Amino acid sequence: MPSLPSSPCRTGTAGNKAIILFIFFYLLKKLYRATLFGKHDLVWAPIQTVREVISDPQVIAAGTFVPIPNGVIPQTVASPVDFQLFDSSPRAPAPTLGEHTASVLAANGIPVPPTSSSSRKTKAKL
Repeated sequence: MPSLPSSPCRTGTAGNKAIILFIFFYLLKKLYRATLFGKHDLVWAPIQTVREVISDPQVIAAGTFVPIPNGVIPQTVASPVDFQLFDSSPRAPAPTLGEHTASVLAANGIPVPPTSSSSRKTKAKL
């Protein structure tokens, strides 16, 4: 007989399972995981950090990242879809916060509220 016979039982223990998985996959050292997986003949691959992924030569060679022209961030993740007859690479960086607000409001007949010069110069911090 299963230890969690119904969906409500499984749902009730989901939080505990998430904590256990977090501890196992994020806090334990790679070497320990490698030893444990190897002991039980599990096929596995190491979990990479974001820093490791963005500098991984195989990831780069696979075309995972594309450059952003004139962007503060030099590259972004490429689209998983290949539009063979259309160039889907980024053509410009993302707009700054509020950059198009006034023009969108005006185009829809909504009065544009007056703003102070200091609020127009405020930029979102990433």
